[in-house]
Amino acid sequence: MRRARYLRNYVYQAEVKKLNELGAQGWVLVNTLQEGTTVRYLLRKDGLSQP
Repeated sequence: MRRARYLRNYVYQAEVKKLNELGAQGWVLVNTLQEGTTVRYLLRKDGLSQP
């Protein structure tokens, strides 16, 4: 049980890190969709944040 919680937390941290990296590159999270154990992220490139 502890190992499963550790793995979920590890995956969550990796997802947050990637979303932060994409946000820094001008991507905006529009929506999330959970399909079973899979989470899909809908992102769009925000043209206003580009120089």
